[in-house]
Amino acid sequence: MSENIRNKKTDRKNKHNLHRIWLLSFGLLILFLTAFPMVAAADQSLDIGDGSITITATGYTQGGAGPETPYIGNYTITGNSASDTVQITSGTHNITLNGVSISLPPAKVAANTTKSAEVCAFSINDSNVTLILTGNNVLNSTAGCAGIYVSADSSLAIEGSGNLTATGGSGQSVFSNPTIGGGAGIGGNGQNSNYNKSATDFGYGAFGEGDFGTIVIHSGNVTASGGRAANGNYGAGAGIGGGGLNSNMGNLIIPSGSVLIHGGEVQANGGKSYNSMDTLGGAGIGTGGMGGGPWRPQPSNVLIQIFGGDVTATGFNDSSGIGGGANVNSGTIEIGGDSVVVAIGSDEGDNTTWGGAGIGGGDNGWANNITIQGNATVHAIGKGGAAGIGGGNGGGVWVTDEDYNFIRPGKILISENASVTATGGGFVSASTGTTMGGAGIGSGRNCYSSYGDILLCGNIFIDGNSTVKAIGGPASAGIGAGSDGGVYAVDDDDNLTMGQITISDYAEVVAIGGSGKLNRSGTLHSLGGAGIGASYSFFLDNPSGNITVKDNASVTAYGGQKAQAIGVGTYCDLTAVGNLCILNIGDSANLRLFNQDTEWPAYPTAVGAGVSKIISYTMPADGTFPLAGADTETTSSDAYTWNYTGVSGSYVLDIHDGSGLILSVHSENVGFGNWAVLYNNNKPATYTATYDANGGAGTMADAQSPYLDGATVNVLKNDFTKADCVFAGFKIRDDANGTIYAHGDDHIADALAVYTVDASDIVFEAQWTQETLPPSESNGTGNGTGNGTGNASIKINESEGFTLPPNSTEEPKLEPPVPESSNDNWALLNLVVSIAGVLTSGIIAVNRYKKYKMKSQTDKINQKKNIAALFGILPGLFLMIFFLTTENLKGEMILMDLQTIPMCLILAVQIIFAGFVMKK
Repeated sequence: MSENIRNKKTDRKNKHNLHRIWLLSFGLLILFLTAFPMVAAADQSLDIGDGSITITATGYTQGGAGPETPYIGNYTITGNSASDTVQITSGTHNITLNGVSISLPPAKVAANTTKSAEVCAFSINDSNVTLILTGNNVLNSTAGCAGIYVSADSSLAIEGSGNLTATGGSGQSVFSNPTIGGGAGIGGNGQNSNYNKSATDFGYGAFGEGDFGTIVIHSGNVTASGGRAANGNYGAGAGIGGGGLNSNMGNLIIPSGSVLIHGGEVQANGGKSYNSMDTLGGAGIGTGGMGGGPWRPQPSNVLIQIFGGDVTATGFNDSSGIGGGANVNSGTIEIGGDSVVVAIGSDEGDNTTWGGAGIGGGDNGWANNITIQGNATVHAIGKGGAAGIGGGNGGGVWVTDEDYNFIRPGKILISENASVTATGGGFVSASTGTTMGGAGIGSGRNCYSSYGDILLCGNIFIDGNSTVKAIGGPASAGIGAGSDGGVYAVDDDDNLTMGQITISDYAEVVAIGGSGKLNRSGTLHSLGGAGIGASYSFFLDNPSGNITVKDNASVTAYGGQKAQAIGVGTYCDLTAVGNLCILNIGDSANLRLFNQDTEWPAYPTAVGAGVSKIISYTMPADGTFPLAGADTETTSSDAYTWNYTGVSGSYVLDIHDGSGLILSVHSENVGFGNWAVLYNNNKPATYTATYDANGGAGTMADAQSPYLDGATVNVLKNDFTKADCVFAGFKIRDDANGTIYAHGDDHIADALAVYTVDASDIVFEAQWTQETLPPSESNGTGNGTGNGTGNASIKINESEGFTLPPNSTEEPKLEPPVPESSNDNWALLNLVVSIAGVLTSGIIAVNRYKKYKMKSQTDKINQKKNIAALFGILPGLFLMIFFLTTENLKGEMILMDLQTIPMCLILAVQIIFAGFVMKK
């Protein structure tokens, strides 16, 4: 009797255990739903078409009426509106824009009446917002407000895979009250004539201070355009950055804010002036333009960092692509990572000198600190009299304060594995024919400073494994000074001295001085800038700076017309101390120096008579590479010579002019008294094109070699053979692109595009394959007569700059595909079912063990229940193993998936067996 009682108690206990299993399973479900509310509840969805939206740290309102709806979570905004806006006034938020379009109509802002909420499509004040882009989104503001306004105490992060187009509102004219500058596409509002920093609300009209907070772009396709300036007193807005500025307000505002780009595709366009002739444009990325005068460099505290993504930034109306708007300095610019950047400055389109740098200052603006490093690829183009990278027209490389004092040298640093191409701006005067421009890297055309008409070029450093190609504008240096400028700096005692240009650490540099024209008394004079150093000068002693090349750096420099490859430009008085160049050559440096001039007289007789040497130098106090200057120069009836003494270490110095290589100096043959002719009878440079069988048999000769500058080279048909091989085209030896040229393909050869010493000579190397062609196909052989009929042509022309070879025709090597996970998520219900199955298996196992110990059932019943127990235990184990092998626990959690229903059916079968096992 007592045994039956125990059995009944055991059965009841087992049933209670089953109930506990299910209660535990549902409890786990509730726990997970509580811990992961994003799975259980969708974002709060709001349609902008239902009215303006205001979001705070505690909830939201819509339509301007009624109490705030409490809500803490993520938002999704959809819909279209031509009158409603979105305001974020406090808190931290994740907001998805899904196909939103807000385009506000032009509005006139009345003094002291209109708030920024009425003219900003999307405004962020005292908040931190992450925008997730889905679909196509458009945000267009009005009345000088940014397309997305980010106040100075706020931050905006942009991510997602969608598109965003944001346009700042145009400014408000001087005949209105208030007067407002153009708004940024993303960033600051235009400066407002009624702006009051002590105001407690958001200000009248646009917020009004011109600066902005922190903007971070992680992904997405973003196009941002600044608003137009409406008058000459207030500038246009930047594409991304600050709003338009005015310099005559009682409170001088130094623009500040941060733009950080880590990914995505970004197109940033600065705002335009109210007419094409005004210097008021906004930078693509950076500050807005400054109006109102005086035209002095406005300081900037803006930080720009680009460490990823594809970025194209274009300025308008004398602003930079990246950096300062018109009349504003660059601030701090850092480019690195794997970013690809194209930055294009702007002029006024009327062939005048005004213009902004590709990267650096706007017109009148100075470059403060610019760093390009990592694996970044950068193309920078200045316009007007601005540098490609550096100062705008009238700007150098220096840091100024709010009183326009020069407080310390600026710096341009190109380092690590960066690849940089920088082209200085240029212009042609329609009335005089004068052509001037800015340096490729360095300063713009001559500026006006506290030192008079002297351009402070600051310091330029190029090192690491960087590759740099710097092309000066007309009459400007490739690296150094823009037109009518030298490489100046100021020491600690405020004395004028020479700036530094240092190239080191395996850097590869090509620097090309530009040639131009200057109209004096109705006569056009040909002149040029040095490859590295100073520009021309009629009135000033322009030094070329303290130039150092060391530590395995490779430098190829081309002087412009009548200018030196390294040194000074045309018409500089070489007898003046200020014009001399200190050239320091360190260990293992490699220099190749050319001059592109074709107008030098055959027998120059006097220094300072409109001609100059390829290179100039002075005697440093420490004796480092004392290439003699004017004091030891000797002249003869047919050539200049120089004396120099050697230094320790290894280096190569090759000096060229229009006659080709005329001096090759190596460390082992340098000694006092060695000398070389600087230039002689002005024979033009010649080049050869030869053919190599590359292991094959036969000979090919080009009867037209050597080729003069500008000659056409005809690529001959193949006349080589190789046993068991088929001719597969020619390859240019040492061509890093590995391009294969089949018969009839064109190839443009340019001596300026290659860095090796023998780069001017072209070797066509035959390529062979082991494949056997069908009898009907030709093996590509020809007669090798060199008549050029139907053959590809090669143009050698140093004056046309760089031409890259066509893309390689070789098939790319394909990497094996990486297998993707079969499931990127994991289902919560699948986990609950698996846990329930394992617990049920455990209960069954415990039940059978107790029955075995008590031996309370007959052998026949016990045998049936043991079989049922086996079928009840195995499904639970199978469910857990199946869950672990099919679900990706590192992925996102979802409620259920395709495996959920089969797993539930297996659990139901298990419970049926469990019920049979525990049945009395």
